[in-house]
Amino acid sequence: AKYGDLFFVRSSLKAVGIAKAACMSLHSEPAVYECHLVRARLKKSVIVPEFMSNFLNAGLVRARLIALSKTTTMTTIEQIKLADIEVPVLPLSEQAAIMEFINSEGTKFDTIHAAYARQLEVLTEYRTALIHECVTGSRTVPEAVNA
Repeated sequence: AKYGDLFFVRSSLKAVGIAKAACMSLHSEPAVYECHLVRARLKKSVIVPEFMSNFLNAGLVRARLIALSKTTTMTTIEQIKLADIEVPVLPLSEQAAIMEFINSEGTKFDTIHAAYARQLEVLTEYRTALIHECVTGSRTVPEAVNA
């Protein structure tokens, strides 16, 4: 496997497990991949691998790929069916700009998610402490008011 190779899940025990793509990032060792994956080596002069990975993981595209699959014991999509998917080939500069936008928005999302997770953690700690105070009697529980 090389940087930029695209790996695609072609079969899974569950239908929702197929049609997921991932782009190979930098690695320092030879890699072996298992038989339920398809590896594609993209022409980097035509398409940005990360752009293709994001395109294939988009909801409508995955839904189309799942619809093209067949289920017996496992859900599988034939490699020939992958060739039926039309991919918009934008100029490399536009693909790079789209990826830059996705990455910057992803960073913003990660920041917001981390802040939310921390707030949730603090509220959980507060709830635990409040319950402990009520149970031990160091805080009185007000009577319920009928509204």
